[in-house]
Amino acid sequence: LYFSRTRRNAPLSDFHRTWDNYTDSDGNFIIPYVVEGNYTDDELDLLFEQMNKIGNNTCVKFRELEDEEDFVEILNEQGKGCFTSRSLMHFLLSIVGLSKEHLREDRDMYIRVHTENILAGYQHIFSTITPDNAPTYNVPYDYLSIMHYGKDAYAKPGTVTIETVDPKYQEQIGMQDEPSENDYKKVCLMYNCEACMGREMTAAQREEGRSMEYLNTTDIPRMLE
Repeated sequence: LYFSRTRRNAPLSDFHRTWDNYTDSDGNFIIPYVVEGNYTDDELDLLFEQMNKIGNNTCVKFRELEDEEDFVEILNEQGKGCFTSRSLMHFLLSIVGLSKEHLREDRDMYIRVHTENILAGYQHIFSTITPDNAPTYNVPYDYLSIMHYGKDAYAKPGTVTIETVDPKYQEQIGMQDEPSENDYKKVCLMYNCEACMGREMTAAQREEGRSMEYLNTTDIPRMLE
């Protein structure tokens, strides 16, 4: 799977990272989409199920393209491993605007990237992203983010490219099938959602993640299916 954000009669350079052009009557942000290529019924069901999970836990909804100018094309190249819960959710959250967790500018406090083990031609995939291009919204680094690559991503045979500073997470990174609470929190803060994972967020909590009381609370609501 891959996606292409498209705007009719406009260059790609005009695009913003977030989808803030369209809202519904409830104030949710809408991502218009069109699905291209050949899919089985089971594949489409899984794709739509993952879209609904994002919509149920944030204020961002996927909606089939009507007459919007700005939309996303979801294209199927029949790549091996594309249609798993993890790969689809990782893919959709990239569309929403989340960046790879291990590319955060503060990542060196939490992981070690073994550049010597990266396959030739893929070194650029591990370059960090500045906060200007990928704000963290004060959400802590998350080993369990679905946006985190695994230990041997793009690794030479028998090696690892990512080593966690906290060793207990070494076998867990890149293995999550569902978004973490922090993944959803980041989306909610990115879009200034009034509710997140079924719980109301106050205006103070929504000020670009400056309320660490909310972000670090142990009273985390259950994610909605």
